[in-house]
Amino acid sequence: MNDSSRNSTSMLNWMYCLDQGYVPSVICQYIQVLCFLLGTPALFWCLWISLIEGTSEGLKPTQIFSMNLFMVELLFCVQSLLQVIYQRFLPQNMLFQVVAFLYNIALICRPLFQTCICVERYMAVVQPVAFIKYRLRRYRMGTSTLIWGLTIIYACVMVYFQLCE
Repeated sequence: MNDSSRNSTSMLNWMYCLDQGYVPSVICQYIQVLCFLLGTPALFWCLWISLIEGTSEGLKPTQIFSMNLFMVELLFCVQSLLQVIYQRFLPQNMLFQVVAFLYNIALICRPLFQTCICVERYMAVVQPVAFIKYRLRRYRMGTSTLIWGLTIIYACVMVYFQLCE
């Protein structure tokens, strides 16, 4: 069947772009920029509201893990913008290291803080006596510090191994 109403040259170019992977890369970069533009102000607003709510008696112990999760998500938004800059404008090795470092932090730290929030709420509902026993801020700060430390060590090791390849 001969279909002369369609421009075959543009269709061939489109198929070539799809085969070579150009289109998904561009769409992915638009999504990352959108993540930065929408996520960063929203996360700053969440951090601000959390800090204002806890100013009278200090930060509430139940907000510590949430605040850390907001900071991890903020790092992820910054990482997404840096990745677009790295892919589009400055393909340098140093920027790749920063992007890989921030990505590894978000990859590991996010589920750990979400798990801490889940365990904290589980303890509050199912084991209220144990929750009251460990309700102090120092336990949550110690856990948060341990998570950040382990995550930064993991991210450094992963960036080092990526450089060795």
